[in-house]
Amino acid sequence: MTPLKIITSQIVPFNSAKNKFASHFLLHSPNLNSQYIPASRMHGVFSIANQIANRRGFFEFSYKPNPADVFSARLDQIADEFSKHPAIKHPLFDYLGDNSDKGLNKLQYAIYYHNFLYRTKHTIPSVAFALARAAIEGDMVTVAMHGRNLSDETGHGNPNFVHSKLLMDAHNHHGKKIFDLDPLTIKDLDESTFITPETREYCEMKDKIFKMSYPPIAGNMWAHEFAADDMLINFRKGFFEPYKSNYSPEEWKDVMKFFDAHRDDENPHGGDVEAEHERMARQAVVFSCKGDVKKLEDVRQGGLMFLDAQAKLWDSLLRECKRFEKWMPKVPVQKIESLPVQEPVLRSEKEKLLKSALETPSSLKVPSTIIKRGFATVMQITGGKSISS
Repeated sequence: MTPLKIITSQIVPFNSAKNKFASHFLLHSPNLNSQYIPASRMHGVFSIANQIANRRGFFEFSYKPNPADVFSARLDQIADEFSKHPAIKHPLFDYLGDNSDKGLNKLQYAIYYHNFLYRTKHTIPSVAFALARAAIEGDMVTVAMHGRNLSDETGHGNPNFVHSKLLMDAHNHHGKKIFDLDPLTIKDLDESTFITPETREYCEMKDKIFKMSYPPIAGNMWAHEFAADDMLINFRKGFFEPYKSNYSPEEWKDVMKFFDAHRDDENPHGGDVEAEHERMARQAVVFSCKGDVKKLEDVRQGGLMFLDAQAKLWDSLLRECKRFEKWMPKVPVQKIESLPVQEPVLRSEKEKLLKSALETPSSLKVPSTIIKRGFATVMQITGGKSISS
C-alpha cells in the first residue's frame, strides 16, 4: 500500500501489520479524502486510529510532529493574528472610503499629511537600526535582506527616488493643487501643532523597540512591513484618487510616483515592493529565532507593539478628521480648471477673516499660511485648545 504522505517533512512508513491497518484507516476514512493531512490534525487522526487499532490487537503507534512544522504553524498563526488587527482594517479607511465621492477639506488633508510625514520620517532610521542589530547578531542573511529594503527606501543611491522625498513631492503637489496648501518639509514638522499625541507615541515606540532583544525587533519590523501595503492603498484611494480628474495623465503619473515606488498595480501578483519587503521581514523573523518556537512569542509581542501604536495613530487621525469635517467647505470631487492664488494677508486681517468665517463655517476660506503654521494658530485666534494639548 502507498505510504501516507503528511504535510511535514516526515513520511510515516507502513511496514507492520498495525501500520498497514493505520494506512488503510487514514486513507479510506470518509472524513479524510486526501493523502495530504495538515500537521495540526495529525494528533487527532492518530488518536482515533489508535483506538481502533488497539481493539484490533495491533500495537499502539504515535506521531511526533516535526519541530520545523510546529514553528511554521505558529508563525502562520501570528501572521493571521496580525492580518486581523485594527491597524490593518481600521475605521479610518472606511471613513475615507465613505467620503471618496464627497471630498475632504484642507484642514483634514493637512492633519493627515503632517502626521503621516511625521510617522514616515522614522522609516529609514528604523530599517537602518534593524540592519545594524542584525549585523551585531552576526545574522548576515538578515543583514542582506534589510540592506535590500534600505536600498529601496533610499532610492538605490538616487536622491530623487528616496521614498521620503517622493512622499513629500507627491503630497506637496497634491496639497497645493487641490487644497491650496503651501509645501511642507520635514523640518517644518518640528513646529507643527497638527501632530497628535498618538503619532508622537508611535515614534517613541520605535525608539523603545530597538533597545529590546533581537526577536521583538524582528517582529516589529515584520508587522511594519505587513501593514504597509494596505495603508498605502487606502491613503491613495482616500486622499488622492477622488481628485484624479483634476490632473492631466502626465501630471497624475508624476504625483503617483510615491505610490508606484511601493507597489505595482499592473503586477498580477499585487504588492510588488511592499510584498517583497514583508516576505523578507518574515524570513528575518525565522533567522532571529533559529527554530526556537518559544522566541516567536517575543516576535509576536514586538509585532503587536507596532500594530497597537499604529492603530492608535489611525484612531487619532479619524478623530481629528471627524472633528474638523464641518469647519470649512470640502473641496468637491469634480474637475477644477485652476485654483485661485490668494494674495498675502496681514496678520490682523487673517484674524478678522478667521473669526468671521468661523461664525459661518460654510464660507470659511483659510489662507494656506495659517494652515501651514498649524492648528495652534487657529486655536489662538478662536480661544480654543490645540490638538496636541
